[in-house]
Amino acid sequence: MNILFIAIDTLAAGHMSCYGYGRKTSPNLDRFANESILFLNAFASDIPTQPAYTTMFTGLRGIRHTIVSHDGRNVLDPAIPVLQEILRSNGYLTCAVDNLVDMKPWFIRGYSQYFNPGGLQFATAQRINSIAIPWLEQNYRNKFFLFLHYWDPHTPYIPHEKYNYYTGKKNDPGNKSLERFKKQMVYPFFARWFEDLGDVTDAEYIVALYDGEISYVDEKLQEIFDIIEKLDILDDTLIIITSDHGESMTEHEIYFDHHGLYETTTHIPLIIKPQGRFKPRKIKEMVQHIDLMPTILELAGIKMHSKLDGRSLVPLLKGEGKGCKEVYMNECLYQAKIAIRTEDWKFIIAIDKGVHPEAPDRELYNLKDDPEEKINLFEKERDVVDNLELKLLRWRAAQLGNKPDPVRVEAGLGLPALAWVDRALKSMNLRREDWIAKQKYI
Repeated sequence: MNILFIAIDTLAAGHMSCYGYGRKTSPNLDRFANESILFLNAFASDIPTQPAYTTMFTGLRGIRHTIVSHDGRNVLDPAIPVLQEILRSNGYLTCAVDNLVDMKPWFIRGYSQYFNPGGLQFATAQRINSIAIPWLEQNYRNKFFLFLHYWDPHTPYIPHEKYNYYTGKKNDPGNKSLERFKKQMVYPFFARWFEDLGDVTDAEYIVALYDGEISYVDEKLQEIFDIIEKLDILDDTLIIITSDHGESMTEHEIYFDHHGLYETTTHIPLIIKPQGRFKPRKIKEMVQHIDLMPTILELAGIKMHSKLDGRSLVPLLKGEGKGCKEVYMNECLYQAKIAIRTEDWKFIIAIDKGVHPEAPDRELYNLKDDPEEKINLFEKERDVVDNLELKLLRWRAAQLGNKPDPVRVEAGLGLPALAWVDRALKSMNLRREDWIAKQKYI
């Protein structure tokens, strides 16, 4: 069995037409999903990028592998096996065409061939395909594991003339939808990109750019589907398509970024086509990144000797299994937060508010009645809060044992993103305190 693992960075399930989005952003993925198994409720437990991919490729939660932040102090223990190492030791030719510009050593472990075509920049989907397609043509007779990492929906969003969804006036001085964005401490990172766009005033223009990037990468994915068909290896290939996290547009005052443990960022796409072995269907059960590695290994007939946090989704693929009852989440970059999500509720605890000092300490959302998480019920639903807080804290304590909580350790040493903000502000001859005062942010 060949394995094609496709990750589309920063792709929010909520912006894909196969997940019900209003714009037809992903027609090729929609067709592929109709012939595959589409998971309607897949979640990223560890965000953003580095924690998410570490979780995917180890089958362990961030609280166990300890990679909970970009540029954090921890490194992955070499004794923890990663998926591609296990597959290579079981006879797979392993290859990655990657976009992890800020590579960590464990992201390249276990690959027979590793390509980082963007170098210190991000490679477009066309550039990824220019390496991936010839590689498939040369190596399809081998039993292979190929990891393709597309980056296009990540900021800065590049305009695509073919996929121009915007119909408004992007520079309308009367439109104030980006005023808050311009005042945020994270704004220095976007300043150059924002200037290049022409001093946009309408947030919907930026949303349309993001949707256009999704359509662009969707078009390029069809080229991969076509070559798989042309080489006649579709029935011999397990294909998995997912994302590391989603993206917030303006929700919760998070603009065009992927921090915050809200649905916009944590709800990810997951499509699995397991060689035609199971009937196409849509699965409503909750699943997580940690489930991908055990699923791949079981479908490949490989036994895992060390304990994983995830569980195989093969029973669900057969229509027999159940998903998880709770998803435990954390982040530690622009802010440090932990959360528990059930089918009905999400409860979030702020450990360090980081770039959002005005944020509440505790948040509770009724996901059935308020799927956009607009109404914080922390004060009104104290019984629910007490139950979920106890469950979350007890779970983390049981997971940690006598070990320190990596989220609290990283936050205590200073959030990496705040150091980035300070460097950006220094280049503008501003201190963080001056920036806050100037923008009247608090």
